[in-house]
Order: sequence, then structure tokens, then C-alpha cells
Amino acid sequence: MPHVKEFIDKDGRNYYRKFVETLGTVAAAKVMAVTYKLTHGNTSGLKSLGAGLAEWRIDWGPGLRIYIHQDGDDLILLIAGSEKGDQQEAIGLARDLVRDYKARKREGRRTMFVADAGRPLIATRGAHVHDISQQRLYLSQAERTHSMALTVDYRETILNRIRSDPDFAGALLDEAATMLLNGETGAARMVMRDLTHGLMGFEGMAKATGTPPKSLHRMLSSAGNPGMDALGAILRQLTRAALHASAVSVHVVPENAAG
Repeated sequence: MPHVKEFIDKDGRNYYRKFVETLGTVAAAKVMAVTYKLTHGNTSGLKSLGAGLAEWRIDWGPGLRIYIHQDGDDLILLIAGSEKGDQQEAIGLARDLVRDYKARKREGRRTMFVADAGRPLIATRGAHVHDISQQRLYLSQAERTHSMALTVDYRETILNRIRSDPDFAGALLDEAATMLLNGETGAARMVMRDLTHGLMGFEGMAKATGTPPKSLHRMLSSAGNPGMDALGAILRQLTRAALHASAVSVHVVPENAAG
């Protein structure tokens, strides 16, 4: 299965996450639904743009595009954008991000070292470093190189949005239902897994459905194979949880509005 990750550039910017956070609930859910499809091995929507860059086009509203770099089994989310006149600018930035990713990954390999039972450190380029001061210098360089992550798990963005935006949870649940109807059961299960995490937790879902937490984890894993009755029960509870969260958020009175 592919590993989907979000790219962080050399200045600590996550362009993909920044764009998705500006989207409304339905648009954000449609973009994030694509990441689940990718994670489950559905790359049919990817169109190569050359030089390691591909795009996934979402025909909804103004049109949305996700720009992705494939690095072996890793699918790196670079940036997303709309079709409102910024497409060429987005592609140019995406190409720059691919170059940044490749360069920093190469540099990371060059500055990795192995220490074994007090023996001199050995750089991956093959040079032996015998001098203690040189070892410390190389270690310092390596620490700086690895102090900033190259990628983060795509699920961080999704779980944060589920917990902070109840309407988004409902929109993402709609995407899961569409996946089930289209036969994309694996991706749908992964959406339901994260919605369970974000809305009620597996203990809460276990109590609501009468199914042990371990069984729920197996059902909603990438290799799970739950029956339709079990999936229906989980969907019903997620729908109730999403509606409840949305209703509660509507009735919350801001502190500065009191009195």
C-alpha cells in the first residue's frame, strides 16, 4: 500500500495543509477523500505532468487539483489549488517543491552516520571520520539537517479538522458513503476509522454498537472485511455523532457574547 505524506519545505511551510485549511467543509472533504483513495492504492486519478510531478483533478465547484510527487511507495502531497487562474502558478510551485524534496532527501542521506561500539563514525559517502572534532562537526550538521521534518502524516490534517469542524465530519461521512456505493470499501473503512477516532473514540463506538474495540479496529483496518450489517451500524453511530457535534457547535455561546 502507498504511504501518503504531506511535504514540509525547507522553511517549514506545508503548502498542502495551508490550502486545505482555507477550503469550506464540502471542498475540504472532497480533497481529503482523495488521500484515502491514494492510501488504499487507487491511483487511477493521477495524471503525470513529468519530472516526478502528478496531479489529481476533482471536478467539483470551481475545480480542485492536488499536486503529488511519487517517491517509490511514498506519495508526497505538495500543494492543492483551484482552477481560478492560478493553475500554472501552482504547477510551478509544485515543481519547485519536488526539487526541494529531492535535494533535502539526498542531503539527509549524505549526513547520516553510523556509530558502532566506539568505532569512528562513517559517513554514507564512504569517508571515515577519525578526528573527534570532525565527528562533532559532522554530527552537528546532521542534527541541523534532521531537526526539521521532511514530511508529516496526512492524517494529522484530517483528524484536526474532524475535531475542530463538526460540519466537516458530516461532509467526510458523505464521502465515505459514496465510496461504499462505488465499491471503494477499503478507502471507506479508513475514513470511518478516522471519523470514529475524531468523533467518539473506539471505546465510545464499542459501547454504542455492542462490538468489542479490538473487533472494531480489525473491521476498520485496511485489511478488514466487515459485513454490511456491521458497517451499517457503524455508519449510523457516526451519523448521530456528527449531527450531535454540529448541533452542539451551533448552540455554543461565545464568552464575549454573554450578558
